[in-house]
Amino acid sequence: MGKVEIKIRKKILTPDNLQQYRNYPALLKQHARHKRYKRALRIFLYSLALTAFVLSLIFISVWKIMLDREQEKKKQQSPKTEQNSVPAKTP
Repeated sequence: MGKVEIKIRKKILTPDNLQQYRNYPALLKQHARHKRYKRALRIFLYSLALTAFVLSLIFISVWKIMLDREQEKKKQQSPKTEQNSVPAKTP
């Protein structure tokens, strides 16, 4: 039997094959709901990942700014202590 004959035999509806199509509209509705659910889940997960990425960037930038400010304060305090100290006399 050739490929074409096999395809034709598969397309022929017999009472045995007809049973699987009896509830076809309900099956299509369920399939559409499942596709919508998967699409909504995918959108939710991508938006969650994007939000986590943006929040991590914000956290890292705020942390870097705080470190820079602490270093500036240390640099400003260290020259003041050197100015107040008594310089060593050179002979």
